[in-house]
Amino acid sequence: MGKTNSIDFQVTWRDLDANGHMANTSYMDYATYSRIVYFERYGFGAKAMKELGLGPIALNDNLSYRREMHMLDKFRIELLWGGVNEKQTRFIIVNRFFVDDVLSAEVTSMTCWMDLEKRKIVVPPEGLMKGLLDLPKTENFQEL
Repeated sequence: MGKTNSIDFQVTWRDLDANGHMANTSYMDYATYSRIVYFERYGFGAKAMKELGLGPIALNDNLSYRREMHMLDKFRIELLWGGVNEKQTRFIIVNRFFVDDVLSAEVTSMTCWMDLEKRKIVVPPEGLMKGLLDLPKTENFQEL
């Protein structure tokens, strides 16, 4: 599989809320999972991060809805790079949810990586940083 910023999914029964559409917690779960899948493609999945003693951290998340998603909808998530600070320790990662090429939702997350032993935010290792650099930038990419 080539390195790509797009991951395909399908809405399942457990993703639904009482109104019959995808629950806000499901959007957050898929956003987190798609980041792990993406970085796995660069050799930095959950197992590698555990071996390195690194943990991905979401400092905050913002979810914006555009269109409802329902049971069995096939959707894709595209990951984009929304910003970085000067020290390269904080990153904005944007997850855009599409159904039939129509934007359905967007999760914007301020993220970082933590040295789990020292409990300190760190600059990601070179390969992990490459994954970030390979992400397409958002239209409003920010220097934080």
